[in-house]
Amino acid sequence: MSVLQNADFRLIWYVGSVGEFGRRMELLVLSWLILQLTDSYFQLGLVLAFNNLSRPMISMFTGYIADRFPRARVLIVGQALNVLTTVTLLAVIAYDFELIKAWHVFAAVFLQGLTKAIEDPSRRTAIFDIVGQRYGSDAAPALLPAIAEVFVNAISETELLVSWPAVNGMNVKQYEVYFDGLTTPKLFAGNHVVWRGLRPGSEYAFQVAYVLGDGRRSELSGFGVTKTWGRDYNTDGLPDDWQRRHFGKDAAAWPSAGEDSDGDGASNEQEFAAGTDPSDAADALSIRLAKLEKGTRLEWNARPGALYQLQHTAALGSGDWANVGEPVLALEDRAGITLESAGQMNFYRIRKIR
Repeated sequence: MSVLQNADFRLIWYVGSVGEFGRRMELLVLSWLILQLTDSYFQLGLVLAFNNLSRPMISMFTGYIADRFPRARVLIVGQALNVLTTVTLLAVIAYDFELIKAWHVFAAVFLQGLTKAIEDPSRRTAIFDIVGQRYGSDAAPALLPAIAEVFVNAISETELLVSWPAVNGMNVKQYEVYFDGLTTPKLFAGNHVVWRGLRPGSEYAFQVAYVLGDGRRSELSGFGVTKTWGRDYNTDGLPDDWQRRHFGKDAAAWPSAGEDSDGDGASNEQEFAAGTDPSDAADALSIRLAKLEKGTRLEWNARPGALYQLQHTAALGSGDWANVGEPVLALEDRAGITLESAGQMNFYRIRKIR
């Protein structure tokens, strides 16, 4: 009985017990009401049929609702709908009993069963959230430290780049990415993923954990949150909300994608791709070289969470650019790479690939 020492558990147990008692009494009263209205045992039996009709219809979705939405909110909304249904039926009876028809009662019973079917998974998982983990196996291994930060950057109307610092020095088997509070993750080998199929202009949240080859796992990271870009209603190649942020609300005054609004040598379309401010000439992708004892350090200003690829060529204008190393994930507002054999390379460029 030590579980009753938890105040939250006592509250949900008490509310659930009282609510279930009230629901049973209401079902009894509605059954009696149907018998009074129809004097039919067949229709009396239909009360239970309508009460359970919704379960096979929506059972495949109720678990998703419990995972996708805050469970306390689901329970509150369900109870509110039950109260509203009961009060409405009671008001009609009090006003004029003759107005009540059998289908009114069947509708009320159906709604009662519907809310019960939706509530049940949320109520059961809420109990586990409150006390389940405390009474789990004592043999469960301690969780490893969480990933420090998850970066989420908008790529398009329907895509987000989700990235995080790689876990080095450990035998990482896979990363688990949790989307918008869902409890079932998607698994990835690398430390970034493009999440597709999203709604334009909508906000999404992600968490990440990692699993080692020996089965040990980490705590969940904090949430990384951002919105996808909104739609390009004026079809000029740039999201309208990005243009509104930088150029004001008057769409007729927005410059074209090919213009260089701040005179820094990069078009508005290139500024959008680079994640820089098209109205600020000082905010531009700039590269700095620093000589080291071994090789050369090449650094550039960056957007945290973005992926950059360093490329080189021996002759400008040839179009023959080759990648140098792997893509670099920016963890701060500057990123870089050390070149140990830079002597033979004459020209470099940085491409923001995600």
